[in-house]
Amino acid sequence: MTPHAHPPRQRGAALLMALIIVTVISTLAVSMVWQQWRAVQIETAERGRQQSAWMLGGAMGWTRDILRGDIRADRGNKNKASDNLGEAWAAPLAEARISTFLAADKENTDDAPEAFLSGHIDDAQAKFNLLGMVAVGGTATGTGGVATGTGGSSGSGAQGATTPVAQPRQAQVEAFKRLCALLNLNPQVPQTIVQGLIEATPPFLTNSPTRPLMPQRLEQLQWFGLDANTIKALAPYVILIRDPDDPRKEIPVNLNTASREVIAATLNINLATAETLVQARKSNAFSLENNYQDLLPKTTPAAGAIGPPPVAWQSSYFVVNGRLRLESQVLEQKSLLRRQSGAPPKVEILSSEWVNSSDPG
Repeated sequence: MTPHAHPPRQRGAALLMALIIVTVISTLAVSMVWQQWRAVQIETAERGRQQSAWMLGGAMGWTRDILRGDIRADRGNKNKASDNLGEAWAAPLAEARISTFLAADKENTDDAPEAFLSGHIDDAQAKFNLLGMVAVGGTATGTGGVATGTGGSSGSGAQGATTPVAQPRQAQVEAFKRLCALLNLNPQVPQTIVQGLIEATPPFLTNSPTRPLMPQRLEQLQWFGLDANTIKALAPYVILIRDPDDPRKEIPVNLNTASREVIAATLNINLATAETLVQARKSNAFSLENNYQDLLPKTTPAAGAIGPPPVAWQSSYFVVNGRLRLESQVLEQKSLLRRQSGAPPKVEILSSEWVNSSDPG
């Protein structure tokens, strides 16, 4: 009887199984190391961001002190009080090393993180306020008058009639049309923005879900149908501000800080005359004692002509731009501040946003 034949032995099966086990273990080990490294990196980045936000917050407190000190200094001579580009708040802060403040040992800062702070304060009222082109409607009486904030202004206007819905302010609209003409923009831009603001301002004309939202930043003007190039061209000259206490208050342009284009459009003068005002304010800022109208050509307005919107020589609104470089991280923050005169002066943050947060390394 022939014995049963045994199947050939499978050689190398044990070695193959061992290789598979080693591969699985190696993969799991690499994955665990990567996850641990990633967690450390996330924690480091978050710690750096928190430190940066803390330092920028401290810088914001210092900025508010500067603005409060400026208004206290103006109380000594109200006739010459002004906010101009020659004051301390307008001087930019070049990148300065602040690592010594973060070192555990003040005598040895070699182990302190490399932190550099820079920034500048801009006068928000140096720009044309787009939201001022539309007066908020409702049960309260609309205003076509003058709003000065902490400073003086020129112009006049009586209280308007009660309006159930938002209405355009013709003086502001005409000024913006002139600004768009100086910037060589499409003539339809003012009408597009005004119509969008009317639709987005309460009480609303319609409850349609397609009704545009009120923009909070210039980039959001795209909601009204403006293209990116138009918004980019407008950015150096316009801003969006609404008084938090009285949305009907007009916020005037500060002639001591505005560009010649904004001055020309606001006062309805040519660029040459606007440049004359810009040069004149360098040596003697406009104030109650130094009236800008003395430098304007003497003209008689036509009957029924729309006068210019209100202007001022002091400001209540400022934009603070802060930049912090902490080792390999860079954080930039932009904040809108409102300053109110009083005893003591009050400076409050109306809005704040991160405009850049990056790791260049």
